[in-house]
Amino acid sequence: MNVRAAVAVARLVVASYVRSGWAAGEAVIVLAVVAFSSAGSDPASPHPAAAYFFGLHGVDFLGATALGAVIMVRRSIGLRSLVVLSRLESRTTYLAGMVLASAALRVPLLLLLVALGVASGRLPVGDLVAVPLVAPGLLANAVLVGAVTIGLLSPFGGREERAIALVYGIVALVPVLDLPALARPAQGVIQLPLWPVGINYQACYQAAALPAELVAVPLVLAYAAGLCLVIGRRFAARDLLLA
Repeated sequence: MNVRAAVAVARLVVASYVRSGWAAGEAVIVLAVVAFSSAGSDPASPHPAAAYFFGLHGVDFLGATALGAVIMVRRSIGLRSLVVLSRLESRTTYLAGMVLASAALRVPLLLLLVALGVASGRLPVGDLVAVPLVAPGLLANAVLVGAVTIGLLSPFGGREERAIALVYGIVALVPVLDLPALARPAQGVIQLPLWPVGINYQACYQAAALPAELVAVPLVLAYAAGLCLVIGRRFAARDLLLA
């Protein structure tokens, strides 16, 4: 995969996405969730208001990321994609460019979230010191959410990939009730790959820097990169049907 070419694809995708107005749509979504949310605090955190704010809106942020990724793919994939793909050495480069575009758009969206928090009074100025503690984990999780969403959408992912993701999500996340005693430990083993994602989110709702993030953040980013390589190879072997 050519990194320079992937960056070039990302620039094209971001430019198209911004011109279309959908980037502004993500901003409106963040504005709405902040406007209709309530203020609160978590006494267990050294930054109580920030812990409540990012614990609540960290989920909204990832939801906006997934929605934005869906729209980005739908807008970017079409007959015009054939022109770009014809100039690339690998289809994986195109997929990586899409993921990079999604990741790049998370930074201004996070800055907007912080600005809205301050403007609304839900994030006191004194708690802004928590933002650098929260940002690495939140952005890393957002990169992975964007990569998973893009990788599962057509034409990158097919029914097999979506079925595997669905089954894994059910097995890993559905509560184990009225099942044999070994079911819960087995589910714990299945959930192990989600450990770094959980650590990053824990840093959000605690508004604190966790030592485990030193492993969790790069591991989540490695997940995203590995997903690009795996889905990219399957994408390269798949017949490309564009509307």
